[in-house]
Amino acid sequence: MKFRSLISRKKSNTPSVEDVADSFNELKVDNEDQSLQTPEISTVPSQQNHDIDSNAIKKSSPINPFDDDEDQLLNNSSLKQTQPAESTLSRQNTATSTSRNSFAPSYRSSALPNSTGITKLKTATTLNSKGIEVVANVGTGNDNDLIIMRLQAWKHIVKAISAFFSSQAENCISQAKTLPKLDSNLVIKLADSQFFMDNGCAGVLDIVGGIKMMNKTMADQLGAFSAFLNSELVPQLQALRKEIKNEVKKYCDNISSSVSNISKIQKDIDDESIKLSKSVDSHFKQQYKNDPWLCNQGIFLFSFSYASPLTHPPPPSACMHLSIIKYLKKRCVADDAYFRLMQSEIARVGSFDSSLSERLSKIIHNYTQFTTKNIIPNDLSSAGFLANLANVDNSMEWVNFMESYASALSSPMGRLSVNSHLDVDYPHKDSDYVAVIKSGSVEREKGLIKSFSRAFLVLTNLGYLHSFGSESDVENANPDISLFIVKASVEKSHNNTITIKIPSGYPGKGTQNIKFSDAKEMEDWISAIRSKMDTVS
Repeated sequence: MKFRSLISRKKSNTPSVEDVADSFNELKVDNEDQSLQTPEISTVPSQQNHDIDSNAIKKSSPINPFDDDEDQLLNNSSLKQTQPAESTLSRQNTATSTSRNSFAPSYRSSALPNSTGITKLKTATTLNSKGIEVVANVGTGNDNDLIIMRLQAWKHIVKAISAFFSSQAENCISQAKTLPKLDSNLVIKLADSQFFMDNGCAGVLDIVGGIKMMNKTMADQLGAFSAFLNSELVPQLQALRKEIKNEVKKYCDNISSSVSNISKIQKDIDDESIKLSKSVDSHFKQQYKNDPWLCNQGIFLFSFSYASPLTHPPPPSACMHLSIIKYLKKRCVADDAYFRLMQSEIARVGSFDSSLSERLSKIIHNYTQFTTKNIIPNDLSSAGFLANLANVDNSMEWVNFMESYASALSSPMGRLSVNSHLDVDYPHKDSDYVAVIKSGSVEREKGLIKSFSRAFLVLTNLGYLHSFGSESDVENANPDISLFIVKASVEKSHNNTITIKIPSGYPGKGTQNIKFSDAKEMEDWISAIRSKMDTVS
């Protein structure tokens, strides 16, 4: 009998194991941090970027989807500035509010915008990057910002899938290299094959050859699958991750200017509030250098607009204490702009979020389709999953997110569409320490030649008489002169004129002559001034 050769293999059109291995090595990416710590978002500049490079994947270990360095926010100086002095301002409590707004707590401030709005929706909570339950907020640009947390969660999911595919590809390559080596276990010795028909005769040797052919085909399929994962799916997922990181940076950059502006104004408000409290404390210590009302003026921008200020003084509640209120009005303008900006940013991020869902679904659809066709054909579970992917509504995830955190998203950091300084509470607001009991236009003797000129007087409840050049100057809280009339004397003179004498040691010491338009006005002012001389001590 003629000796016959060992079983030969049929040639295949699929890539060889060696070709696939070479292709895989080219697609290996640098290994990323393997720690499984929960990411902590930071506002400090990020370290070296550890994004997966589409040209390389390390063999040593799968990619860790929860690396910390990658989650660090890029440099946004306005979001990491030194925190201003502690705020003493807060929103007034209302029947519809659930809690004092976190954007402007009663005795705390931050480098982020402070609230001037009352949210009427239920307060939502969420878990931060450390697994701690916190009040959900939007628009801070820090690690508790729901928008950033949402985008980071997207990135972690995409990265985890990318790491899974990379590990799966590595495993397939390993199997593709191992399977051909199994042929050594299926060698028919010449002494045995001589007793059977030649190859191609549909005999026993062809059966053995078919087994080896199937083994090679399996190895080639695994190699092709790994090449598909590394050359198509993993790079697409890497591109998604890069887009998400860029979106986080874009969001922070877009809100940083508005956040910084509000923070600066809030610091001014906090400073003026401290001055007001110190001024009230000084009054209790019988130190009468400053009138608390003037400190209040800087907080509240005020303008008297009464038809007859001489005979109808504004009520105390109308005397908006200028210093604090001036800054509160500025902040409300900034708050309104901030609210509009945040609504625009939320809509923009929502569109991006829906596109992420759509593109991820498409990637997984391609993966499942390739797998069911080439790796596990006729698998009912995979076929059902493929059918479900076709029915995914890419907008529903964002809709659910919006509904889950409706309170925070509809009023970012407590801002409403229209914010009013009248709703803000602060120390001594509307108290007797900052009340005005009378104001009006008069003539006051001033200048080197002592001639009468127009002036606008404000008499406060603590016994200070302030003289401004005009009514419009009141909002600047910078009077021409301030008289502490508690220890003063008031005398009538001719032509509806009075003389006020302030003793030494008190603000405004000396003599002041004030002229009124008629006798009734003069009597009203004398009565108001003497009432403070009698009651204030």
